[in-house]
Amino acid sequence: RYPAEFEIPSNVRFVGTMNMDHTVKGLSPKVIDRSFVINLRYPENEKSLIEELEKIKVSELISVDLEKDLTVTVMDEYCRQKAEEINPMLDKLGGRLNRRALDQIGYYGSAVNSHLKFDQIVRGKILPRIQVSRNDETVEALKQLLQKLKNQSNISPLTENKIEEMLKQGRTITYWR
Repeated sequence: RYPAEFEIPSNVRFVGTMNMDHTVKGLSPKVIDRSFVINLRYPENEKSLIEELEKIKVSELISVDLEKDLTVTVMDEYCRQKAEEINPMLDKLGGRLNRRALDQIGYYGSAVNSHLKFDQIVRGKILPRIQVSRNDETVEALKQLLQKLKNQSNISPLTENKIEEMLKQGRTITYWR
């Protein structure tokens, strides 16, 4: 009665959310390769956030040309190379980037016009891959990664704080806390 296959039109995109707490395992590297993680935290002052959002009323239609705006064919080799340079440290942290992940980083770097695009890549593609047992070697590798990122690129306080938070964790070093 129901076909085994169905067609998904080119104008359909899948967006999902998930809550992360002690009862949920982190995403697998395969899922992270095919997605981009955005970590949303509860605002400290929810009332002021709501007031600010009410002031910025959107009255226009937001239009996106999927074929033009969401199709990237040129790779940002600089972002890809920066990611490749930190791969040896990521290997020690259980988060080595494969070819697909490196390519996605390059395409993302080409699609985004921001001086913090590599910082976004680190937070959304690289740190979520890290899930390793805590020992002297892994702690040192994460410290080296933080130092390399500070020296290599313009990382934000958000990224630096996330890595510092990961360094303070218990038996497992992971993004998912």
